[in-house]
Amino acid sequence: MLVLHLERVLKKAGVDGAKFIFEVTYKFDTGQVRKARGFVQSRKRLDCKTVLTEFGGQANSFATLKHLDLDFLKLEQGVTEDLDNPTARSKLHRSQERANRANKASIVTQVHGTCSLALLWEIGVDYV
Repeated sequence: MLVLHLERVLKKAGVDGAKFIFEVTYKFDTGQVRKARGFVQSRKRLDCKTVLTEFGGQANSFATLKHLDLDFLKLEQGVTEDLDNPTARSKLHRSQERANRANKASIVTQVHGTCSLALLWEIGVDYV
């Protein structure tokens, strides 16, 4: 229903669907995979993009990539809080490697200083 409404609104306004990025939260995805998959697939019809939030924070977030055709992965905020900690750095690196293997662009929303920014670029994060 939402997709049909959005399609009408975009067409009437003459707006390209590629200008929109929808977020699918991790909780929504794991609780209702079929609905999430349908939502993600329907956005393709409108040329909209989709991002999965909280990626890498949950044990089975990597398995989510098998079920949903996403465009972006927003890495969990907690992963970037203490990048001086080798464990946190390792977790971030694993999440980024997985995003790379899945050919998905990664996003980090909170950067805690210039040293963290340099590390994120070094690891290969696409957007900050």
